[in-house]
Amino acid sequence: MVNDTPLWFYTLREAEFNAGRMAAVGGRIVAETFHRAIEGSSVSIIAEPTWRPTLGPDPDTFRMVDLLLFAFEGRADLLNPLGNG
Repeated sequence: MVNDTPLWFYTLREAEFNAGRMAAVGGRIVAETFHRAIEGSSVSIIAEPTWRPTLGPDPDTFRMVDLLLFAFEGRADLLNPLGNG
């Protein structure tokens, strides 16, 4: 039902009409929605207090780009699906 559609879904839809880009508020809504879902999961790595990421260039550094490059098997060209910029 339309009344039950979550706000973050509308924000993603708006991005479709804005060349695939979200505004600051929309991006925050979507990011916090996913963050809270991960945070509330009992099977998430976040539930393990001693876990530390190992994808960064050294043991003390972890950047989102490191995670994205891992997910895209090191293919940086796939990180910009719009192909511009």
